[in-house]
Amino acid sequence: MKHKWQTFRKRYIPSILPILDYWSWAVGGKLRIKRGMTVHIWDKGRYYAIWEKGGSEELAAHALNHLLKNVNNPDKVREEGIKAGQEVVKHCENFSKNVKNKNYNDFVSFFDELKLFYNTFTEKSMAYWLFTGELVEEKIKQLLQNYSEKEKQEILNIMTVSKVPSYSHVEEQDFEDLVEAAKKDGVDSKETKLGIEKFSKKYFWFPYEYVGPDVWNVKAVTRRVEENLEKSEVKKYDANISKKQQKCKEKFYLSNELIDLFEVLELVTVMQDDRKRLNAQACYYINGIVAGNLAKRFQISLENARYLEVSLLRSFLKDEDTELLRKELAERSDFFVVLQTDAGNEFYTGSEAKRHLKKLGIKVDVERVEVTEITGYGANKGVARGRVRILSTSSKVTDFQKGDILVTSMTTPDFVPSIGKAAAIVTDEGGITSHAAIISREFGIPCIVGTNNATKLLKDGDLVEVNATKGIVKKIKYCRV
Repeated sequence: MKHKWQTFRKRYIPSILPILDYWSWAVGGKLRIKRGMTVHIWDKGRYYAIWEKGGSEELAAHALNHLLKNVNNPDKVREEGIKAGQEVVKHCENFSKNVKNKNYNDFVSFFDELKLFYNTFTEKSMAYWLFTGELVEEKIKQLLQNYSEKEKQEILNIMTVSKVPSYSHVEEQDFEDLVEAAKKDGVDSKETKLGIEKFSKKYFWFPYEYVGPDVWNVKAVTRRVEENLEKSEVKKYDANISKKQQKCKEKFYLSNELIDLFEVLELVTVMQDDRKRLNAQACYYINGIVAGNLAKRFQISLENARYLEVSLLRSFLKDEDTELLRKELAERSDFFVVLQTDAGNEFYTGSEAKRHLKKLGIKVDVERVEVTEITGYGANKGVARGRVRILSTSSKVTDFQKGDILVTSMTTPDFVPSIGKAAAIVTDEGGITSHAAIISREFGIPCIVGTNNATKLLKDGDLVEVNATKGIVKKIKYCRV
C-alpha cells in the first residue's frame, strides 16, 4: 500500500526525548482515531517528523470540533493543558534533584512515567493545536475569499494578533525593566543584583529550548544586561488590540463563523506558546541534568547520551554490555530512524534505516539548486532588505548583526535576542499560528513562514529582499542598509 506522507517538523533537534513521548499518541486510541505511522528521522541532529496524512487530518478535525464547542470557554481548555504540562515539569524536576543517587532501574521508571505524563499533556494540550492551526487557516482563507487582498491583509493583521502577549514577549519586557533599573542604579548595585537573581530564578530555562546549552544563570543575565545598556526600548505590547479587533469585526461585517475561527486560532496560538514554555523547562532537566548524569555513568558524550531512551536502557540492564550501548548511541547520533505506530516503536540506524525510508518512499535530502526567489506565507506584512544569517539553533550566537535577515527552520522563544536585531524573519516551517508569526507581529517586523527549504536554498551572506506582503524572498545584487 502506498503511503501519503506529510512533514510536520523539520529542524535541528539532536535529542530523542521528549520527542518520542509526545508523538507516541496513546491519545489517538482514546479518541478512536487511527493515526497510521509516524516516521522520525535524525540526520546528524537534524530532525524530521513525518505523518501519514489520514491520521493527522482526522485528529485535526476532531480537535477543531472540540474547540468550536468550547469557543465561549477557552480558559478551561487552556488551563487543563497548562496543568498537564506543569505535571511533566514537576516530574522531571523532582527526579533531577537527586539524580546522582538513582540506580538504572530508577531511570527506567522515570522514563516510563515521563511517557505517561506526556501522553496526558498531549491529550490536554498538544492534540488541540498541533494539527488544528493549518485546518483553521484553510477555513479562514475560504471565508475571506470575497474580500479584496488589501481587506484580507487588514483583517488578518488585526484578527490574528493574540490578546494575550506571548511569554517570550513578557520575558523581553521583564528584561527591559531590569536593564532600565541597571541604567538608573548601576549593574553592581544591590538592587540590580537582586533583580538579576530574581530574573535568573524565573527564567533560567528560557534559552534552553530542547538541548541548550545556554541558561540564564546570574552570570549570563549580568552579561546580557551589560551588553544591552545602550539598547533602545523594546516594542511594547499593543494593549488596545481587543478594541481594534472589535472595530475590525464591525467594519468588515465579519460573520459569526469567521469570528469563532479567529477565537479558536487565538486559543491554539496561546496553547502552543504554553507548550513551548513548559517543554523548555522539561527539556532543561531531561536533556541537561538527566542525560548529563547518564553521559558520565556510561563515559560518553552528552550529545550521544541524548539518544538514549528506555528500550535501549532496558537492553543494557539485561546484558550490561556498555560497549554495545555506546556503539548504538554513536550510530543513532549519525543517522537514526524510528517507525512509530500504535503497536510500538521500531529502531533503525545507518544503511538499514535508509533502506526502510526508501521502502516507504520517503526522501529527506534536499537538492541545493540556484534560485532567485523563494515563496512562502506572509505572516506579518512589510518589506526589508539585508544579509542572510542562517541559524540552526540560537545557542552561542554572538555575531548576529542589527539588520540581518534571520533565516531558520522555525523560531522558538530562545531566538528573541536575535529577533530583536533582525530586519525580517524567514522560516522553513509554520503558518499564522507559528512562533515566528506571533513574535513578528508583536515586534513589528516582516515575516515569511512556510518556505519549506529557505535554509537549504539560501546561504549566509546572501543579499535578499523580504517582501512579506507578497510572501516572496528575492535575492538581490546589492543592498543599502
